[in-house]
Amino acid sequence: KWGETITVKGEKHDSMFFILTGWVEIQFLDKRSNSSPLRMGERSVLGEMGFLSGKSAVATAVAVSPVTALEVDRAALDKLEANDPQAAAEFSDYIANTIDTRLQS
Repeated sequence: KWGETITVKGEKHDSMFFILTGWVEIQFLDKRSNSSPLRMGERSVLGEMGFLSGKSAVATAVAVSPVTALEVDRAALDKLEANDPQAAAEFSDYIANTIDTRLQS
């Protein structure tokens, strides 16, 4: 829902999220950074880098509209790999491409 915090910078999260509807503001809250918050919407992935690496979140994400998101945790990934290895491979490729695109930005 609007105003709800989804991830918190510096905290570890056991899930990543796929934004299905709505908008999320990504706040880096870094004194050294002059960057403006980013907005992510439909079909965006949120929290994948920290989730996959086990590291703390690099930003705080807050819903700025009503948001519907699919939460993916380790158990869901394990189940996907066991039930549909091809889909799991495609999912992994998608996440890798998403991370690569963000690192190049």
